[in-house]
Amino acid sequence: MGFKIDVVSEMQLKSNKALSLYDVNTSRHLNRVANMFRNHITKAMKKSGGGRSYKVSKTGQPHTASVRGNPPAIDTGNLSNSFFVMPSSPARLQSSLKTNVHYAKYLEDRTGLNRPFMSKRSKPFQSTVKYANDIAKQISLKVRKI
Repeated sequence: MGFKIDVVSEMQLKSNKALSLYDVNTSRHLNRVANMFRNHITKAMKKSGGGRSYKVSKTGQPHTASVRGNPPAIDTGNLSNSFFVMPSSPARLQSSLKTNVHYAKYLEDRTGLNRPFMSKRSKPFQSTVKYANDIAKQISLKVRKI
């Protein structure tokens, strides 16, 4: 009569759970950063101004344009209301912020109106990078029972 003991590792199961949890945390982080980026952009656009003041021809309302190098000032609200986040998921670890307003690129371009609001040289981008780095530690699994 023989005697047998099987030693079975649960390492693969625990590793998969850990990776899944990490992906969920990463996705949550990416979505928070994309939403914060949108918030930083719209807040910067609301504060922007200091340029030439004039009456808008269609409405007759006064408008103060932004100064070169600053985000565009809000006039009609088309641009500031057009931002939408393409959310991340654990299966797709990428989040993005988009606008479909045709003149957005011309506003942003250095050779155009030079009103950076989304590019790496914009203040909203720089403050969002700082925010992302500050909350990055929340992605970690820390010491959790898996």
